[in-house]
Amino acid sequence: MAALARLVAQRGAIWLYARRLAAHWRDILMPLKDGEGALLIAHSGDIEPVLVALFPNAEHAAWGKPFDCCEGARLSFDGDPPRFTSLEILRV
Repeated sequence: MAALARLVAQRGAIWLYARRLAAHWRDILMPLKDGEGALLIAHSGDIEPVLVALFPNAEHAAWGKPFDCCEGARLSFDGDPPRFTSLEILRV
């Protein structure tokens, strides 16, 4: 994922795509009350750029390869203003 992180860092088309998907994720989460959650299901290839854009200073190489079936990430969304605050990579 380090190579993907370098592409996203260029702030070109892949960065714009990732930021738009992140905005959709945020819009889904904003109306939720404390203690509620949401399950977002997507394809590998869509998830990774968003995670890199949301966490640009993370150690992306440590995330490993792109996601496989039934893999993804658990995100925390909170704060004032609300934002994505933490990430846990989930592998089978």
